[in-house]
Amino acid sequence: MLTRPVTGGVSVQLTELPALASLAGIEPLAKVTPPKTSLHLGDLPLVSNLTALTGLVSIDELRLAGMSGVTSLADLGTLETVGGLYIGDCFDEDPYDEGGMDGLTSLAGLNSLVNVERLGFADNAQLGSLDGAPMLQNVKEILFLANPMLPQDEIDKFMAQFTEPPAACIGDWGECWCS
Repeated sequence: MLTRPVTGGVSVQLTELPALASLAGIEPLAKVTPPKTSLHLGDLPLVSNLTALTGLVSIDELRLAGMSGVTSLADLGTLETVGGLYIGDCFDEDPYDEGGMDGLTSLAGLNSLVNVERLGFADNAQLGSLDGAPMLQNVKEILFLANPMLPQDEIDKFMAQFTEPPAACIGDWGECWCS
């Protein structure tokens, strides 16, 4: 069991585990501090919450994809700073790959998030609102890719809360890329 914060590089990837029903056991990752920390959770259809990440404050990269049972980001309520935050499978246009976070309808729960270098939303079938990250002010790059329920006025409202306008791409595969 991890009892003290870890510094240095840590990269954890849990993907393509269709029988995994819980993230229990990865709680120590919430104590890992940057630099060079990343967590990629993808294609985990039975996972229903992110409780194991409660307490996470800062991370270099967080990728969440293919967890349609997750309906809230409230377990990330202490997250303040992220180098790259990707909600949905931002890196592969194959619809049969990890997919989006189809249980999410909003960003509700990201109450402490202030700084994100790169923010990507891709293939999130039910994401219709960007409410839920009221403190978010600093984003350098933002991408909205194939989120069919997300209206333009919702994107405009979200972008207006930033201190400076980020570099942005709003479109479909072939028009925008996450990397």
